Amino acid sequence: MTEDDILRRAADAFSRYDIMMAEKRKLDDELRSLCREYGMAVRVWGLAPHMLRKAVNARLGDKAA
Repeated sequence: MTEDDILRRAADAFSRYDIMMAEKRKLDDELRSLCREYGMAVRVWGLAPHMLRKAVNARLGDKAA
């Protein structure tokens, strides 16, 4: 395998990585927003995503999240 082959594979991997990280940032923003909305609905402030996951599991079951 040549240096150019490795660099092409690395460029492809970085491209896929950047797409994945952009999607992760969108999902993080969505979950933060949902935490705020749920917190306001149940009158709890400072709700973290792991706490929202527990609420989802408790209400909808483990298969929902």
